Amino acid sequence: MEKKKAKFLRATYGCESDSPEIMQKLKEIIGNETEKKKIAEKIFKWVRDNIRYELDPIVGAIKLLKRKTGACVDKSSLFIALCRAAGIPARYILVNAYLLANKEIELSDISHCATEIYLNGEWKIVDPTFDPSLLSLFPQASFDSVNWWDPEKSKIDYKTKEIDKNLAEIVSQSYEKHELNLKFKKIVADERS
Repeated sequence: MEKKKAKFLRATYGCESDSPEIMQKLKEIIGNETEKKKIAEKIFKWVRDNIRYELDPIVGAIKLLKRKTGACVDKSSLFIALCRAAGIPARYILVNAYLLANKEIELSDISHCATEIYLNGEWKIVDPTFDPSLLSLFPQASFDSVNWWDPEKSKIDYKTKEIDKNLAEIVSQSYEKHELNLKFKKIVADERS
Protein backbone atom coordinates (compact mmCIF):
# COMPACT_ATOMS: atom_id res chain seq x y z
CA MET A 1 0.00 0.00 0.00
CA GLU A 2 2.88 2.43 0.71
CA LYS A 3 4.02 2.23 -2.91
CA LYS A 4 0.47 2.91 -4.13
CA LYS A 5 0.16 5.97 -1.88
CA ALA A 6 3.60 7.29 -2.90
CA LYS A 7 2.42 7.99 -6.44
CA PHE A 8 -0.15 10.39 -4.96
CA LEU A 9 2.65 12.52 -3.52
CA ARG A 10 4.32 13.28 -6.88
CA ALA A 11 3.92 16.38 -9.02
CA THR A 12 1.80 15.74 -12.12
CA TYR A 13 0.34 17.73 -15.02
CA GLY A 14 -1.39 20.83 -13.62
CA CYS A 15 -0.63 19.70 -10.07
CA GLU A 16 2.85 21.14 -9.60
CA SER A 17 3.35 20.17 -5.96
CA ASP A 18 7.14 20.56 -6.17
CA SER A 19 7.13 24.14 -7.49
CA PRO A 20 8.49 27.06 -5.43
CA GLU A 21 5.14 28.87 -5.77
CA ILE A 22 3.22 25.96 -4.27
CA MET A 23 5.79 25.50 -1.48
CA GLN A 24 5.63 29.22 -0.60
CA LYS A 25 1.82 29.26 -0.54
CA LEU A 26 1.81 26.13 1.62
CA LYS A 27 4.06 27.86 4.20
CA GLU A 28 1.74 30.89 4.22
CA ILE A 29 -1.35 28.72 4.74
CA ILE A 30 -0.14 26.30 7.39
CA GLY A 31 2.39 28.35 9.33
CA ASN A 32 3.97 26.12 11.99
CA GLU A 33 1.24 23.45 11.96
CA THR A 34 2.62 19.88 11.87
CA GLU A 35 -0.46 17.68 12.40
CA LYS A 36 -1.56 16.28 9.01
CA LYS A 37 -5.33 16.57 9.51
CA LYS A 38 -5.05 20.20 10.65
CA ILE A 39 -2.76 20.96 7.71
CA ALA A 40 -5.25 19.43 5.26
CA GLU A 41 -8.10 21.34 6.89
CA LYS A 42 -6.23 24.66 6.60
CA ILE A 43 -5.46 23.95 2.93
CA PHE A 44 -9.10 23.02 2.29
CA LYS A 45 -10.42 26.24 3.85
CA TRP A 46 -7.88 28.40 2.03
CA VAL A 47 -8.65 26.91 -1.42
CA ARG A 48 -12.42 26.93 -0.82
CA ASP A 49 -12.52 30.50 0.45
CA ASN A 50 -9.78 32.26 -1.55
CA ILE A 51 -10.25 30.88 -5.05
CA ARG A 52 -13.55 32.08 -6.48
CA TYR A 53 -15.58 29.47 -8.35
CA GLU A 54 -15.88 30.28 -12.08
CA LEU A 55 -16.14 27.97 -15.09
CA ASP A 56 -12.81 29.23 -16.46
CA PRO A 57 -10.51 27.25 -18.78
CA ILE A 58 -8.27 24.84 -16.88
CA VAL A 59 -4.82 26.26 -16.14
CA GLY A 60 -3.40 24.11 -13.32
CA ALA A 61 -2.39 24.87 -9.75
CA ILE A 62 0.37 27.48 -10.27
CA LYS A 63 -1.56 29.62 -12.74
CA LEU A 64 -4.68 29.33 -10.58
CA LEU A 65 -2.78 30.92 -7.69
CA LYS A 66 -2.30 33.98 -9.92
CA ARG A 67 -5.73 34.02 -11.57
CA LYS A 68 -7.67 33.33 -8.33
CA THR A 69 -10.75 32.01 -10.16
CA GLY A 70 -11.41 28.50 -11.38
CA ALA A 71 -13.77 25.58 -11.56
CA CYS A 72 -13.69 22.21 -9.86
CA VAL A 73 -10.72 20.75 -11.79
CA ASP A 74 -8.39 23.66 -11.05
CA LYS A 75 -9.53 24.03 -7.44
CA SER A 76 -8.97 20.29 -7.00
CA SER A 77 -5.53 20.59 -8.65
CA LEU A 78 -4.49 23.35 -6.26
CA PHE A 79 -5.81 21.51 -3.21
CA ILE A 80 -4.05 18.30 -4.29
CA ALA A 81 -0.77 20.12 -5.08
CA LEU A 82 -0.73 21.78 -1.66
CA CYS A 83 -1.58 18.52 0.13
CA ARG A 84 1.10 16.61 -1.77
CA ALA A 85 3.63 19.35 -1.00
CA ALA A 86 2.72 18.86 2.68
CA GLY A 87 3.30 15.11 2.43
CA ILE A 88 -0.39 14.17 2.37
CA PRO A 89 -1.31 11.71 -0.41
CA ALA A 90 -4.07 13.20 -2.57
CA ARG A 91 -5.84 12.23 -5.79
CA TYR A 92 -8.67 13.27 -8.09
CA ILE A 93 -12.07 11.62 -8.32
CA LEU A 94 -14.61 12.25 -11.07
CA VAL A 95 -18.23 12.39 -10.01
CA ASN A 96 -21.64 12.53 -11.59
CA ALA A 97 -22.76 14.60 -8.60
CA TYR A 98 -26.35 14.54 -7.41
CA LEU A 99 -26.87 18.14 -6.29
CA LEU A 100 -28.19 19.26 -2.91
CA ALA A 101 -29.06 22.87 -3.70
CA ASN A 102 -30.53 25.28 -1.14
CA LYS A 103 -33.24 26.22 -3.61
CA GLU A 104 -34.87 24.92 -6.77
CA ILE A 105 -32.51 24.94 -9.76
CA GLU A 106 -32.84 23.48 -13.27
CA LEU A 107 -30.22 20.77 -12.74
CA SER A 108 -30.26 17.70 -10.54
CA ASP A 109 -26.75 16.47 -11.29
CA ILE A 110 -23.51 17.64 -12.92
CA SER A 111 -20.21 16.15 -14.02
CA HIS A 112 -17.72 17.16 -11.36
CA CYS A 113 -14.14 16.76 -10.18
CA ALA A 114 -13.36 16.42 -6.47
CA THR A 115 -10.50 15.04 -4.39
CA GLU A 116 -9.60 12.36 -1.93
CA ILE A 117 -6.83 12.58 0.65
CA TYR A 118 -5.26 9.78 2.63
CA LEU A 119 -5.49 10.41 6.38
CA ASN A 120 -5.48 8.03 9.33
CA GLY A 121 -5.31 4.93 7.15
CA GLU A 122 -8.19 5.71 4.78
CA TRP A 123 -9.13 7.77 1.73
CA LYS A 124 -11.47 10.65 2.53
CA ILE A 125 -13.48 12.75 0.02
CA VAL A 126 -12.73 16.46 0.33
CA ASP A 127 -14.29 19.03 -2.03
CA PRO A 128 -13.20 22.70 -1.87
CA THR A 129 -15.12 23.72 -5.02
CA PHE A 130 -17.67 26.33 -3.96
CA ASP A 131 -16.49 29.54 -2.30
CA PRO A 132 -18.65 31.47 0.21
CA SER A 133 -20.13 33.68 -2.55
CA LEU A 134 -22.42 30.75 -3.44
CA LEU A 135 -23.81 30.02 0.04
CA SER A 136 -27.32 31.03 -0.98
CA LEU A 137 -27.22 28.43 -3.76
CA PHE A 138 -25.42 25.50 -2.11
CA PRO A 139 -24.69 24.45 1.48
CA GLN A 140 -21.09 25.24 2.37
CA ALA A 141 -18.80 22.26 2.19
CA SER A 142 -16.86 21.55 5.32
CA PHE A 143 -13.69 19.54 5.67
CA ASP A 144 -15.70 16.67 7.14
CA SER A 145 -18.68 16.77 4.75
CA VAL A 146 -19.22 17.61 1.09
CA ASN A 147 -22.72 19.01 1.85
CA TRP A 148 -23.61 20.26 -1.65
CA TRP A 149 -23.71 16.86 -3.42
CA ASP A 150 -24.88 13.53 -2.12
CA PRO A 151 -22.12 10.87 -2.14
CA GLU A 152 -24.74 8.14 -1.69
CA LYS A 153 -26.80 9.14 -4.76
CA SER A 154 -23.83 10.26 -6.89
CA LYS A 155 -21.85 8.02 -9.19
CA ILE A 156 -18.14 8.24 -8.32
CA ASP A 157 -15.44 7.17 -10.79
CA TYR A 158 -12.44 6.06 -8.76
CA LYS A 159 -10.50 4.98 -11.87
CA THR A 160 -9.40 8.48 -12.97
CA LYS A 161 -6.90 9.53 -10.31
CA GLU A 162 -4.93 12.11 -12.30
CA ILE A 163 -5.83 14.82 -14.82
CA ASP A 164 -3.70 14.81 -17.96
CA LYS A 165 -3.38 17.49 -20.65
CA ASN A 166 -5.89 15.79 -22.96
CA LEU A 167 -8.59 15.50 -20.26
CA ALA A 168 -7.94 19.11 -19.16
CA GLU A 169 -8.48 20.35 -22.73
CA ILE A 170 -11.68 18.31 -23.16
CA VAL A 171 -13.10 19.65 -19.89
CA SER A 172 -12.07 23.25 -20.69
CA GLN A 173 -13.89 23.03 -24.02
CA SER A 174 -16.98 21.62 -22.32
CA TYR A 175 -17.09 24.68 -20.03
CA GLU A 176 -17.62 26.82 -23.12
CA LYS A 177 -19.82 24.53 -25.24
CA HIS A 178 -21.64 21.84 -23.26
CA GLU A 179 -25.30 22.68 -22.65
CA LEU A 180 -25.33 21.59 -18.98
CA ASN A 181 -22.17 23.58 -18.21
CA LEU A 182 -23.60 26.67 -19.90
CA LYS A 183 -26.81 26.24 -17.88
CA PHE A 184 -24.79 25.84 -14.67
CA LYS A 185 -22.66 28.89 -15.53
CA LYS A 186 -25.86 30.94 -15.90
CA ILE A 187 -27.26 29.65 -12.58
CA VAL A 188 -24.05 30.73 -10.80
CA ALA A 189 -23.96 34.12 -12.56
CA ASP A 190 -27.62 34.79 -11.76
CA GLU A 191 -27.02 33.89 -8.12
CA ARG A 192 -24.20 36.41 -7.81
CA SER A 193 -26.05 39.26 -9.54
